[in-house]
Amino acid sequence: MTSKPTQDRHRAKRLALSDPDEALRLARDIEDHWFRCQALALGAFRCESDAMRAEAITESFQAGWELGAVNRVVVASSWPLKVLCKKGGRERLEDEVRRLLAIIDTDRSPVRRAESLDFVLGALITAPRELFWQAYERLEEACRAPLHGGKRNVKGEALLVQWMPVLHAFDPVRAEAALAAIQGPVLAERARASIADNPNVNPEKWIPRPNLD
Repeated sequence: MTSKPTQDRHRAKRLALSDPDEALRLARDIEDHWFRCQALALGAFRCESDAMRAEAITESFQAGWELGAVNRVVVASSWPLKVLCKKGGRERLEDEVRRLLAIIDTDRSPVRRAESLDFVLGALITAPRELFWQAYERLEEACRAPLHGGKRNVKGEALLVQWMPVLHAFDPVRAEAALAAIQGPVLAERARASIADNPNVNPEKWIPRPNLD
């Protein structure tokens, strides 16, 4: 059975298409921080007023912060980050990227860091490229980091494979460097095939997360 917070988030998302102000009012009443964060971001994305959008983005980031656990804070915050990337100002976007990367750095698990950075990077696909690469460098480091006991980070390598067509579209040299970091021959071959099969990739469609549509 779908929970009430989930239902309210879905309702806010639908409502935002026709009445973003009402969607924001509904979002503010969601008690669950995770779903309130997303619902506020979805309302902010459709909001026509710059002032109201900025206020809703601030509230959305605050709801994300209240989740407490590092990975949950960062993943949830990728929703308002994407709104900020697409409709906000450069200075604030830089500040939020800096803040979230600092939060991610406190997580000792490379798997959790990679999962969090995957969403942050998705939010920054249309950002100024230097901001994208700041987050990507953290992602690649997390994906390449060995696990406890020196075990190979297969999950991280698989995540890099997902990003390969986008990386190649943005910077073929970086994509080749990332390929070299993939130890598993099956995953490496999959990465090369993905690049070859998607020469005209649409980055936002390839990596839709976090999804505002």
